[in-house]
Amino acid sequence: MIKNREIILLVVVFLLSACTHYTLVEPAKREMGGGYSVEPQIVWNRSVQGKIEIWTIDGPALAAVHFFNGIGDGQNLYSYYGKSSRKAKLPKFNKTMTASEVLEFIVDSMMAPYPRSLVGPNMIGTGVQTHQLRPFKFGSHPGFRFELSFLSEEGLEYEGFVAGVIKDDKLFLICYSGTREYYYPKYKETAEQ
Repeated sequence: MIKNREIILLVVVFLLSACTHYTLVEPAKREMGGGYSVEPQIVWNRSVQGKIEIWTIDGPALAAVHFFNGIGDGQNLYSYYGKSSRKAKLPKFNKTMTASEVLEFIVDSMMAPYPRSLVGPNMIGTGVQTHQLRPFKFGSHPGFRFELSFLSEEGLEYEGFVAGVIKDDKLFLICYSGTREYYYPKYKETAEQ
């Protein structure tokens, strides 16, 4: 006969095994997906989901940096659907896109019907607004940058910025976003560096 304490222990073990695995990122130069390098100023927690690295301190629902490392021609921003028919309807990157077309691709991808459990609580939402699209030096390459705001599915307000470049026919992005109320401004300067 299983006791209540054993049931609770089994539930805790199951829940922990379902959680995303994080490792520490120390303040030292890091190569990112063969396309560029970054030098974090503080310690972050890192999770890898395919070609996406997510760095956070207080949790990805509050504030996070997303590194999209080498989205190829014809690929989706998030690639969680495998070969399903739903994936065919999602926005696809095209290596000939201009900066404004990449902006639209990102916005359309953020508002696409991804399962929240697969994409995570940050960088998907509704009511996405963008502004200040401009040229931006991405490492040693000419890239672009823009600011954005959006709402989570629950109506929580987020702010963020996206910097990117198309290099060797692949899209590389750094996206920082956080809750407008407290976390976005808390780590914005650090994320900028």
